[in-house]
Amino acid sequence: MERILAILIVCIPGLFAVYGWKWMRNLLHDFFAGKPFAWLPFLGSLLLFLTGIAVIGSFIYYRDKKRHRIQKERREPSS
Repeated sequence: MERILAILIVCIPGLFAVYGWKWMRNLLHDFFAGKPFAWLPFLGSLLLFLTGIAVIGSFIYYRDKKRHRIQKERREPSS
């Protein structure tokens, strides 16, 4: 059950990131085709993309930190 939950935790933000990337790509293609640039949808899709990537990255970082796979310099905060 825990593995299924972990897969869902990674897949849902991953889908957000993919959807944001797709939306940004389509907006840029429309802009290069001569349509005016839509700033609000572009910023929304950029937010989706960055949020999805950040959640996936933090999940992987936390998992590796828990299993002691991160270098010691990165685990302990520097004072």
